[in-house]
Amino acid sequence: MLIWKHIDSELVKDYKQLLDTLEELGYTIKAIIIDGKRGLTKAFKGYSIQMCHFHQRKTINRYLTRKPRLEASKDLQKIMYNLTNTNQTNFTKKLKEWHDIYIKTF
Repeated sequence: MLIWKHIDSELVKDYKQLLDTLEELGYTIKAIIIDGKRGLTKAFKGYSIQMCHFHQRKTINRYLTRKPRLEASKDLQKIMYNLTNTNQTNFTKKLKEWHDIYIKTF
């Protein structure tokens, strides 16, 4: 089912209203994919939430740049590029390994 609503600006209440409408129609919401907009995590408390991989990459690139120079940044970028080909356990493991190498050495 497709559900839509014309809005002039994206407000958390609009997302919440669409979610409520889906539930009123009898749909069971198992998870919500968000774009990182502030307030959505709090509005959907109680649901499994994941940030969209595209928006995760955009956020990471904003801090690393597309052509990082530091080895730590290059390695973090490699982890990020594998985001869509991994699972939570492996991603968390790789991120912890990166953290152990680069953060704990300072």
